[in-house]
Amino acid sequence: MKLFYKNAIILSVLNIAIVLVLAGVVFESIKNDKVENILSEKQFEVDFKSTDVREVIRSNIEQTKLLSIMPEIQGIVKFTDYSSSGSFQFDQGFWSELLEEKFTEIIQNNPKIHQIQIFDFSGNELVHIISDSQGISVEENQKLRHSMEQGTLQKVTKLQNNEVTVSSISLNILDNKIETPHRPVQEITTPVFLSNGEQLGFLKITYDMQSFLYELSQSASGKTIIIDNDGYFIYHPDKSKTFGKELGTQINYFTEQPELEENVEKMDSKFHYDEQEKEYRIWDKIFFDKNDTSRFWVLLSVTTENELFLSVEQLRTDVQLIMIPFLVGTIITTIIISRHMSKPIEMLTEKILKVKKGETVTLTNTKGNNEISQLANAFNLMTKSLNQSQHTLKDYEQAMKKNLADAKKFYNQIDQSTAISKFDINGNLTYVNEKFCIMTKYAKEELIGQNQKILRSGYHDERFYREMWKTILSGKVWTGNLKNKAKDGSYFWEKKIIIPDEDSENEITGFLAIQIDIQDLMEKNSKDWV
Repeated sequence: MKLFYKNAIILSVLNIAIVLVLAGVVFESIKNDKVENILSEKQFEVDFKSTDVREVIRSNIEQTKLLSIMPEIQGIVKFTDYSSSGSFQFDQGFWSELLEEKFTEIIQNNPKIHQIQIFDFSGNELVHIISDSQGISVEENQKLRHSMEQGTLQKVTKLQNNEVTVSSISLNILDNKIETPHRPVQEITTPVFLSNGEQLGFLKITYDMQSFLYELSQSASGKTIIIDNDGYFIYHPDKSKTFGKELGTQINYFTEQPELEENVEKMDSKFHYDEQEKEYRIWDKIFFDKNDTSRFWVLLSVTTENELFLSVEQLRTDVQLIMIPFLVGTIITTIIISRHMSKPIEMLTEKILKVKKGETVTLTNTKGNNEISQLANAFNLMTKSLNQSQHTLKDYEQAMKKNLADAKKFYNQIDQSTAISKFDINGNLTYVNEKFCIMTKYAKEELIGQNQKILRSGYHDERFYREMWKTILSGKVWTGNLKNKAKDGSYFWEKKIIIPDEDSENEITGFLAIQIDIQDLMEKNSKDWV
């Protein structure tokens, strides 16, 4: 009997040693895999968010360009200039009402737009439309008091047609004071050119970036930080650190992390481990204004070592606390435990290897209070973390789909209110909408595939059309008034805007044309328009 106890004790100690060794191997495997997986996810998250930021900026820029060629905007800038010369009286109230109605539709489909401002060539404000929690309002003419800053005015005056200047994200200014509660905004300004190439004013659109910054901050673990090229926080989970330069706190990340400032000057992205602060940092530079590469944002994902190893270290502590009573119990129940131990360990190891390969597994049963149960809890925590990361990626995918849906709504709104057509580089029509068919009195089947020449009235000479084709084939937007002939032989005037469509290699593949019926205006004001 003594020999049995002796052998049982030896066997128990041997089993415990095996369990400890196996637990150590599993611990290290979980630890290494967890670090590798989380950092890989963080790298993907930073890349995804950076792409999302660039896409939002590109979308805002394209929308600003498109709005700058709207006839209503060109009209108010043009006639304000003509009115100042004393040639005729200009009813600015009429144009303001027209713009309010048009922009109300646009802002309703794009709630990110906070302000729309139109300035004349001298930088004086002509129109100011504001969208906030109170609704959409238009400043009265006598209250227009904003003038473009001289530095900004000098910069945008040098812009060519279809170019923009993009600001960083800053706090919105209301009545010469920072708006409370704080509203992060970004301003995009573009010149307004007429069809003859004359520049008469500027369009500035202010976008509300509050919800966008909130979406960027969402993360399954760690924290997301955004700083500008001077090191000041644009976003930080600690609100007291954001916009330190504007709010006077002067809190600067480059002051805290001087090596980051050096790295940012040398490279556009990097993975960095700070041994002193035990932090993993993954960052990427985002250039928001292609005309000025000295201005950019830095998007950082910061994860502490404690956050990475928390679950594993907690499991290690728990195992150490229960090891002594477990040793006593093992001496008594060695045979039972050894019989039931192998199978759970084998199943758990198999699932860990599946997770390592990237396969989806179900949660492990965590009943009991022994090493296997504790190890299963660690496995469950890791699986849960992975699932949360996948859910985060799905959230980003939904956000991207929402942006695409907003863009589609914006396009449909224009398509339903304006005559639109598309044609290839030979002039053959490839698409027309219902408004276009009503204007020309042709059916869609009669127009698709036909050359636009079937609409010519003979009013314009060949030189007129050659100049038009010369402009659009060079990649520039063409705007002008055309007298065309409908199917029934009647004539009609239209204001036409032609926008070249380019592929990824900047080759022109076709053109988008926006037609506005100006027959009534031509009949009433034929002398002014001609």
